[in-house]
Amino acid sequence: MKKVPTHYYCCCTNSCQPKNKLQTEFLELLQSIDTELYSTDYLNDLKAYILEKAKELNKKHSRCTSLNLFFEQYNTNNHYLVGFETAQFYLKAAYFIECNPKL
Repeated sequence: MKKVPTHYYCCCTNSCQPKNKLQTEFLELLQSIDTELYSTDYLNDLKAYILEKAKELNKKHSRCTSLNLFFEQYNTNNHYLVGFETAQFYLKAAYFIECNPKL
């Protein structure tokens, strides 16, 4: 298996009841990209898009407690969204495997 990921798989799990409109709209965003696959070339663009949307929603819902989010990479190639307690969201490393039809 290759050591460098070729794609990233979006995974949104363990969501609980949002406490306000800000959390509701951000959860809807994360759920809308759940199970999508992105090329490694667009990883930084995807993370920037998610964080930018959070900033826009913070401005829109200024009376709610703002979301202070960032991505963290632990011992794996996965990238975890930190600071959103309503759901767990991470970008899971994926690998493209070419199959030989003669096997």
